[in-house]
Amino acid sequence: MLIKFTDIYAPGALTVIYGPFSSGKTSLSLRIACNTVLARGKVFFISTENELFVERILDNRILEKIDIAVIRDYKQQHYIVTRRLEPIVSRGNYNLIIVDSITGLMRTWDNIEEAVKMINMQLAYLLYIARKYMIPVIVTGQVRAVISEEPVEQVGEDFEATAKSILEYWATIMIRLEVIGGGYRKLIIEKHALNNKLENVSTRFKLVEGTIVELTPNTNHNT
Repeated sequence: MLIKFTDIYAPGALTVIYGPFSSGKTSLSLRIACNTVLARGKVFFISTENELFVERILDNRILEKIDIAVIRDYKQQHYIVTRRLEPIVSRGNYNLIIVDSITGLMRTWDNIEEAVKMINMQLAYLLYIARKYMIPVIVTGQVRAVISEEPVEQVGEDFEATAKSILEYWATIMIRLEVIGGGYRKLIIEKHALNNKLENVSTRFKLVEGTIVELTPNTNHNT
């Protein structure tokens, strides 16, 4: 089965994309943003770390249709997502919301239990907005190392999403990215509540200067 870009996001759905540094999380999100703009849509992009990258790789004609909000404080992130985002979406006629990254600023919050409650509430609001306005919402997530007794080559990449259980709970679609060398990244659909036939299906994509060139099927589609 060949995965298409439209398999990893959908109106009314919350997509979570996670992976290690340079695995293509932002690039994949921006490819979807470009597709949205080319279809005469409008995008609201919340950045906690990568707005300069966004501006560098996107054509100015695309950027004109992407509104970028820069956030560097977890409290501000929580306020924007839970209090300000819905009025912004309702007035702005946006066709796609991206939060890059939803978990990046969690580590700056002193009280971890409070930080977890906040991310839980943010994801709930994002799914609510996706369903109410029937638009896709995409969030990217950081990862943390997983210590295993087995050799890494036997168990695969030794990482998992930060706040994984919470992300899995709220996600309609959950995507894992891995770096596999030669400019290629592996994309695995771990959860797909809209089409369970896509779960555990994988594909590859190639990055050239931060831009996704193609999605290509793996020899073995199932992980």
